[in-house]
Parts: sequence; structure tokens; C-alpha cells
Amino acid sequence: MTKQYVTLLYPMNYMKKLIFFLRKKRKKILSLLEDIDLKIEHLGGLAIPGCLTKRDIDIQIRVDKKDFQKVCEYMESYVEIKRKDIWTLDKAIFKKDTKEFPVDYIVTVNGSESGMYYFGGRDILINNLDVLEEYNQLKRNFESKRYKEYRTAKTEFWHKILKKYFGFSKII
Repeated sequence: MTKQYVTLLYPMNYMKKLIFFLRKKRKKILSLLEDIDLKIEHLGGLAIPGCLTKRDIDIQIRVDKKDFQKVCEYMESYVEIKRKDIWTLDKAIFKKDTKEFPVDYIVTVNGSESGMYYFGGRDILINNLDVLEEYNQLKRNFESKRYKEYRTAKTEFWHKILKKYFGFSKII
């Protein structure tokens, strides 16, 4: 499957629509899980100026370990399960394609390497233009190749970057 990427240079009305959409999702999650202390992070290419993106949205929901199962059970009733083969005791992924944007929800435990992988990776790209350009080049190199090859290369990229910046020994 070929992925087409675009840079984050959108008309103001598109960005307003994105911001409204994110606020609406955040408000819904917070209202339905109001008894749980959680943090919601916007991740992925749309959260990183200059990053190539497929215009999908990645939302990380960070929770305490004691609330992880409850949040996952809620998410299962609200959205589809995604990539259960890579779920761990501190990471679960869900998805929901909406009219506006396809959305992935990543639920992680506060303080876990899985959690750091997502928002830490975003922050590395925002603060290191050389790493962002390397990431964009990786995406360009795989535009017309098989998705599985791209995923493998992307995992290797993140393994290298997260080891360098955070000392991670492996991708979780």
C-alpha cells in the first residue's frame, strides 16, 4: 500500500477545523473518564511543524497504572481495537475513522517506556530539526514501497533515536 505524505502547511481554516476537532475529542474523553486522572497529548505528524504526515491524528491518553485496565475497557466500547498484537501491560492502541480525520488513540501508563516512546518521540522531532529531516526522508524513501517495509524501517529509526536521547534498549 502506497502512503502519500504532505507537509504541515495547511490553510488557516483547515487548522481551525483540526483544533476544534481535537478540543471536542479531548472534552469527550475527559467527561467520560472524569473520575480518572489522565493526560491527553496530541502526537504524530500533525502535532509537529514541518513533519510529513498522512493527515491522521494520534492522541495519547496517559493514565496511572491502577486505571489502565478501566480506560482500556472504556476505549473498547467507544472505538475499535488496533494492533492488539503489539499491546503490552502498559500500552494499548485503538482507532476510529471519523468524517474529519482518522484517529488513533494510544493509551499508556504514566512513567512507562511505552508512554515515553510516543510523547518523547514527538518532542525530539519538534526540538531537533536534523532528526525531523531524517524522519521526513525516511517517509519519502518509502512512499512507493510496501507498508510492512516502511514499518520495519520506522521501528529501526525510532529504536536508534530513543536509544540516543533516552537510553532505551528496545522499542516497546
